Order: sequence, then structure tokens, then C-alpha cells
Amino acid sequence: MTVKTKASLFFKPENQWIISIGVIFGLALAFTLPLYMSLVVKLGHRIVQTDLITDYTTAVAWAAVLGVSILFWPVRNEDKAHLLWAWLLKCIMCLFVLLYYENYFHTDSIGYYAVAKMDHIYIDTLIEGKLLSSFGTGDTHVYQIQILVYYYNKIVPDFLADSYHSLKLSFAMVALIASYIFFRASIILTQKKNWNFFWFLLLFPSLLIYGSQVGKEPLVFLFISFFAYGIVGWHRRKKAGYIFLALMGFALCFFIRPWMAGLFAPSLVIYFFLTTRGMPAKIVAVLLTSLIFLSSFNFIKHKLHINSELTVFKKLEEQRGHFYGGGSAMSQEIPELSGIGDLIMEAPYAIFSGLFRPLPFEIPGPLGFLSGLEGLLLLFLFLRATKRTHIKELREPLVAWALALLICWATIYGYVTQNFGTLIRYKVMILPIFLGLLFYLGRSRSENLKLGSKSA
Repeated sequence: MTVKTKASLFFKPENQWIISIGVIFGLALAFTLPLYMSLVVKLGHRIVQTDLITDYTTAVAWAAVLGVSILFWPVRNEDKAHLLWAWLLKCIMCLFVLLYYENYFHTDSIGYYAVAKMDHIYIDTLIEGKLLSSFGTGDTHVYQIQILVYYYNKIVPDFLADSYHSLKLSFAMVALIASYIFFRASIILTQKKNWNFFWFLLLFPSLLIYGSQVGKEPLVFLFISFFAYGIVGWHRRKKAGYIFLALMGFALCFFIRPWMAGLFAPSLVIYFFLTTRGMPAKIVAVLLTSLIFLSSFNFIKHKLHINSELTVFKKLEEQRGHFYGGGSAMSQEIPELSGIGDLIMEAPYAIFSGLFRPLPFEIPGPLGFLSGLEGLLLLFLFLRATKRTHIKELREPLVAWALALLICWATIYGYVTQNFGTLIRYKVMILPIFLGLLFYLGRSRSENLKLGSKSA
């Protein structure tokens, strides 16, 4: 059967507008593309790449491929629409906004790419075959991201392995998946689909910037999303698969930053103590989670060469010394620790610093001011949550779990990290849980949500 084309369709007013806009956009792109590509080359002067134009055009094509892949994800069509728009924003961040950021600042993102691409016998000797052995020893721990990038380059085609901007997009996609997993966890938790939470996570400045770069942050973001989704899913639905997912996320976080296991394990002890019924069951749950904690702590002792309580505090002081200096250094002098009592005394200050700082004007420059506004927003959300929360709600298992995790993390990181720039980057690992807690406790109580153990 012959199908005749209706030429009149092209002459409808609304179609003429679409065609005209398309022609104008195409002509504008043709005239401005050479100028834009020269800007890409100029802003990318720190990138160890001789052909930045090919690098960038490869990344644009890779962005399209990753975007099309969303259409085949096993998620609802409504979700795909949001994810496609979210991916477009991530691409704008990676391929445009971060060009200016990378022009002005030396970033670890560029360094990770450069080291993994170095064609040198020493680098091959350092990296080859050490993806897992670096986990057990301390000699190559600092090179874990380079090792991962090195193996990523072996898996993907050479034209992708040569493109720094394509690598950046791959890490950005990891962070997008993490945001979506946290969003799905919020649905299980509240039994409501609130896209505002997804977009708030996606557009939160620290998560958007550091979740669009090459580094540990997107990976830790993803692994913690596994951990949180598993805990929330288990709490609501009591299916063993969720426990497996939570433990997998816990182990992967352990792989990237071993000390995180010691900071996360106490929250598991508290959660299982509050959710199990009967004293015998509580004792068993606490013993099992304590075993995880002790195992991870023993591994940390081996990896960081800790042999006494005094060595722990020496290591904290040693780590703190690495962050002094620079334009974003904190000006306050914190006394050295001599024991656990000193750490407890410093805990309130450390927790506040770890969760809310920097505040406005604590870091010079426009980016510093933006970071300060972010801290101010977190403080506002915290005060709103505090005003609306009854003390008995803090005993809800998931609330207690999140609070314990945040307090343990902030006590150590808030004390050790004496540089605001580094602290902002490290905070990415717990920000989704912190924001989720603030959203839940700050909700209107007319919603009448309760963290029960069964789904509706």
C-alpha cells in the first residue's frame, strides 16, 4: 500500500516555526562551533592531551550513547523522562561548566587521568595486577582511582580511553545512577514518589560538581547508595536481597576508603539492636554487627600500621597535618589529642564543622561564597528539622541509624580535615543520607509518615 506524504504538514504555522528555529539553530551552531572549540582548547590547557578537539567531540558522542542507554534501563517510562533531563544537565556540567573550573584550578580529576595514561614502565609496574592487592597493603592505596581508570582504559575502545572528557562523563553517569538509587530508597521509605527530592539531590552544588568529576566521590556516592537502599529496603520489606545489597555497598565503601567501615559499623549495631525483638535476639544482632566492626577495625589497624590506642591519635594528628595550608585552610587552632577524652571534648565542634561548614565568607572568592550558601542551607534545613521533630522520633530505627552514621563520620572528618576545600569534597559521601534525614525530619507532620517495618 502506497503512503502519500502530506506536503501541507510542512506549511502549517506551528511546523514552520519549528523548522525555522531548527534552521537558525543549525546555522548558529555552524558559525559558532569553531569559536567554541577554540574556547575548549584554551580552557583545557591543564589537560594532558595533545588533541583536545578530538577528545571533546568523542565525549559529545559518548554523552549521546550514555543518554540513549537510559531508554533501555529497566525502570518506568516516567522515570526515564526525568533521567534523560537529568543526564542533559550532567552533560552541561561536564562539557561546559567544568571547563571553566578546570581552567582555574588544579584538580585531582585531571591528575587521575594523566597518571593512568602515562606510558612508563614504573606506572605499569605500580598498577598492573594490583587492583585487589592494593586493598590489602598500604603501598598503592593512594593510587586506587588511577588503578581503576587504568583498567577502565583497558576495557573501553582506545578512542574512549584517550578522551579525558569521556572519562569524566562515565563518572558523572555513576553519580546519576547513585542519585536515582537514593530516590528509589526514598520511595520505599515514604511510600510516595517525590521527584523534588531527586532533583534536590541532583542539583545540590557539591553533589553536582564533585559528582561530575573523575575521582572517588562518584564511586563512594554509588556504593553508599547501595548501602542506604539495602538498609531501607530491609527495614520495609524484610527480604534477604536487601541485606546482601547493603553489605555489598558496605564492602565497596571499605574498598575505596577502608576507615569508612569503622565509621559505619556502629550505626549498624544501633539499627539491629533497635529492630530486633527480645533480649536474646538483640544480643545476637549486636554480636554479629560488632563482629563486622571488629573485623574492619583490625583490617584498618593492619593497613594503617596501628598497634596501640596512642597510635590511633598519632594517625589522626598525622592526617590532620596533611590538610593545613592553602587558601581554604581553617584558621582555628585545635589542640592535639592525647586520648579519647580529648576527642569527645572536641566532638561538638568537629561535628558542626563536618556537617555545616564552610559558612558564608569563610572561603574567599565566588566559589567560596557559593559553598558558604550551601552550608547555610544545610543549617536552615537542620533548624527546621529540629523544630518539627519530637524527641521520641529519634528512636525510630532508621533515624537512629542515620544519626549514628553522621555523628561518627563528622566527629572524625570534622576534626581531621582542616581545609574547607577538602572537607566539601569529602562531605559528598554522606550528604545524600544527611539530606534525606533532614527532609524526613523536616517534613510536615500532616503527612503522617512513620517508619514502619512493612510496606503499604
